[in-house]
Amino acid sequence: MTVIIRDISVRKRLEELARQQELKLIQANKMTALGTLVSGVAHEINNPNQMISLNAGLLAEAWHDAQDVLDAHYQDSGEFFLGGLPYSEMAQTVPVLIHDIKDGASRIERIVADLKNFARPKGADTRLLFSLNDVVERSLRLLGHLIARKTSQFHVELANALPLMSGEPQQIEQVIVNLIVNALEALPDSNHAVSVKTYADVETHTVNVEVCDQGVGIAPEHLAQLCDPFFTTKQTSGGTGLGLAITASLVQSHGGRLHFASTLGQGTTVNAIFPESSS
Repeated sequence: MTVIIRDISVRKRLEELARQQELKLIQANKMTALGTLVSGVAHEINNPNQMISLNAGLLAEAWHDAQDVLDAHYQDSGEFFLGGLPYSEMAQTVPVLIHDIKDGASRIERIVADLKNFARPKGADTRLLFSLNDVVERSLRLLGHLIARKTSQFHVELANALPLMSGEPQQIEQVIVNLIVNALEALPDSNHAVSVKTYADVETHTVNVEVCDQGVGIAPEHLAQLCDPFFTTKQTSGGTGLGLAITASLVQSHGGRLHFASTLGQGTTVNAIFPESSS
């Protein structure tokens, strides 16, 4: 009987190992597919966006040249209409509109670049010195639309003179994106807040990013299982239990760890703690 129980235990461990290997292959395939999709979409977006940016610059120059003539006509003949609006109003509005077009095109360009960096295949043993604040800012640009849709109370506090950390910035970006998305999805409505904070701990020589939400919270008995593969409390909404498992794996590969604190009905705080670079 003891032998049978041991054999069953070994078989279960092997089955779980096989499932975890399958998980890694699925994730690798997803990231490869995402990279291909993003590259194609980026190309299709960049071409018309570059035309928008170029034409906006040309419009700005044309308006600058035409404004002297239009001002002179306004002084000589009084108010007239341009594009259905009084010229006195259009003289103030057109420069703002052109500026907004150029600013929007620049924002699209930044978002596309961030997406390409996020989905680009990871190189082997790529270790770089980088600022955690820079990675947080890129993550927030990626999530700008989702943040605006999920909450009206989003707060960011980035520490000054944060020590550099060493590793793969794209992977840390994935960590931060996952943590923020989880926080946003935990909110019962848009009046509840999410905050993101970076800080250094001089005693432990670590750099930290803290994501805090006023969401539904996590039951105490679930806290220890949050990073287990396939564990999820969101089955009804399509949760797979993969996000935090992957996040924890990426944090650990950088010599860091995740710390969770939560109260049901009040919210959750997650700290991703990384060693600062020694070089």
